[in-house]
Amino acid sequence: YTSSYQVYGNTTTPSTEESKLDPQNEYAATKIAEEFLIKSANKQYGLNYNIIRLSNVYGPRQQLNKIIPNTIKCILNEQPIHIRGLHSHEWTNVADNYDGIMAIIENGKGNETYNLSSNQELRNIELVQKICNVMEAGHHSIVDEKSNELQHCLDSSKLRSLGWKPKIKLKDGIENTVNWYLSNKWYLK
Repeated sequence: YTSSYQVYGNTTTPSTEESKLDPQNEYAATKIAEEFLIKSANKQYGLNYNIIRLSNVYGPRQQLNKIIPNTIKCILNEQPIHIRGLHSHEWTNVADNYDGIMAIIENGKGNETYNLSSNQELRNIELVQKICNVMEAGHHSIVDEKSNELQHCLDSSKLRSLGWKPKIKLKDGIENTVNWYLSNKWYLK
C-alpha cells in the first residue's frame, strides 16, 4: 500500500517509520486510516502487507494540478504561477520510486512500513525556478503566495538497507520531465 509523507505532518528533521503520526489535513488523516485498516486486516485475517510512505513523486503523466505540469502549463499559456514558495519537499523521480517499491516487494520484510525518498529536497520556489530555467521563460510570472515555512522530509535508511538508492539526480530528472511535457503538449490540455 502506498501512503504519504504527509502522515508525519510538518517536520524539521527527517521522519523515520517510527516517528509520531501527526496529520495536518484530511488527506493525511485518510492515509493513516487506510494504514490502520490494512494493519487490522493483518491481525484479523492474516493479510500480508507493506506500507510505503512516499515523498513527492514526479515525472511524465502527472495530474495537471501537480506543481510541475501546472507550472509548465502556466508558462506556456503566459499565466501567473501561484505557489507557496517556502514549502519544502523531497522529490523522487517516478523511475526511482518504482525501483524502491520493487526493492521492498523483492527484499523487504513482510508486514513492515518503509519510507521511500530521494533525500533531494527543494523549496517550491526553487523547483519552479528550475522549471523556468529549463523553459527559458516564466520567471516574471511567479506569484509567491506568502505562507509559513513548511517542511516534509523522510529518512529512508530502512529501505536503503535493502540495497536501494535513487539513481536520478533532481536536476536531470526535472529537465527530462519538463522536456517530456514540452514534447507531449497534448497532455497539458
